[in-house]
Amino acid sequence: MSLEDKVIEVLNELDEKQKKVFGIFCLERVIYLYKKIDETEDLSKVDSSIKKGEACKLLESIFNQVKKENSIKNIDELIDTCDLLILDTEELFDNTTENEVSSLVAQGVDYLLRFIKEKEPEYIEYCSSNNIEILNQLKSEEFYIKSGSKATDEEIMEYVENIFEKEYKIQLQSLQLIKKGDFNLLEDLKNKSIIEWSN
Repeated sequence: MSLEDKVIEVLNELDEKQKKVFGIFCLERVIYLYKKIDETEDLSKVDSSIKKGEACKLLESIFNQVKKENSIKNIDELIDTCDLLILDTEELFDNTTENEVSSLVAQGVDYLLRFIKEKEPEYIEYCSSNNIEILNQLKSEEFYIKSGSKATDEEIMEYVENIFEKEYKIQLQSLQLIKKGDFNLLEDLKNKSIIEWSN
């Protein structure tokens, strides 16, 4: 069984509350990657209510509401606002690594909101695979630049496969801690495994 399948298997053993804790764990490790968007883009062109330089603050405030409250009255409103923060890199914004990663981060918050609203477990599975895709975007580019733009697709894939394996192991560790209710160790694991921009 692959590590990815193992993550899904253990995830399916959790109750709804525990699944939400796992989704939050995945997102807390990537949420600050979204800050880059305020340096590079102006989301007021998507919606004038989003002031330039404040998109990250808005995403964090949505995420904080999700973390604090069990039942969210304005969930549809939060989903709509979160959708505005997922960058359209096909039509509106450049297809850069920064924009792709930021989109994935906002997409992760959207998955968590939809899980809370619809109780569908696959939304939490998406939080897991979303972190893998974020790492794919970040680390592929990083490796390609380090190689002096000479790395082949196969070499890049080999490089990121090891990183994915580590990520799945972190996720499995977090799932075991959630099952045990060991939230202090979960917090430590989160702090040790924050995913950041390399520069």
